[in-house]
Amino acid sequence: MPKVLFIQPSQYLSTGEIVKQKKLYLPGLVFPLLAAMLPENWEAEVNLEVIDDINFDTDADIIGIGAMGHSIFRAFDIAGEFRKRGKIVFMGGYMASMIPEIALEHADSVVIGDAEISLLKLLSDFEMHGSIDRIYNNPVHDLSDLPVPRYELLTSKKIGDMLPVQAGRGCNHSCSFCSIACLYKGRHLTRPVDDVIRDIKKIKSHGYNKFYMIDDNIISNAGYLEELCSKILPLNMKWSSQCTMNIARNKSLLNLAARSGCEILSLGIESISQEGLNKLN
Repeated sequence: MPKVLFIQPSQYLSTGEIVKQKKLYLPGLVFPLLAAMLPENWEAEVNLEVIDDINFDTDADIIGIGAMGHSIFRAFDIAGEFRKRGKIVFMGGYMASMIPEIALEHADSVVIGDAEISLLKLLSDFEMHGSIDRIYNNPVHDLSDLPVPRYELLTSKKIGDMLPVQAGRGCNHSCSFCSIACLYKGRHLTRPVDDVIRDIKKIKSHGYNKFYMIDDNIISNAGYLEELCSKILPLNMKWSSQCTMNIARNKSLLNLAARSGCEILSLGIESISQEGLNKLN
């Protein structure tokens, strides 16, 4: 049975040491979701380097590395080490998607943007030809019918007290300083509300009473968020997410989110001066 090893790299300290933690309090969703979409004959393993050690002698056939921010430098080194061992390596995530030409200096292939369609094509190419293309760029335009993520790939690890879920992807703004805008260019997609509730109930069945909605901006569609919060409310769970300050302009929706269990909303403050904000438009 062929196997893909998904790796989320850690990052380097200024001393050159690799950052390690006792727990990862906010694990990502992409690997459990992609693992749930694999063909039945494929096996998946997930490595979160900040809490896991990487086995460079793995029996995996393909290595997939997803990196954000400064972890891209560690990702390049990991990719190089696996390629020395004859492994096929592909990279994805925001950083690789924005600088694919640089990522291709370190990996055999880059998945740009959404991975759901691209990964299946990549694995099919590997099975048919024993090789993969340099670039896979297949945007997703419909988030319906996504499977329940394989949360057990996370719950077996040293993680915190919440699991991730996604309701929407992208953002209806195109801020010049934002990595999301670079990839989605103002597009915002939402999943069927009942599918999101299904995943939240799955999280609860694993014994978790908290979840993190990893949406880029939950206030991109106020009507959708209102319906979602109304259906989250009876589940008696706590949750967090990220959004823009626009949610403060909708007092009734903000109150509904709080009543549904929302505890934390993260937002970006790009400058503390009006002059700086003007420059950023």
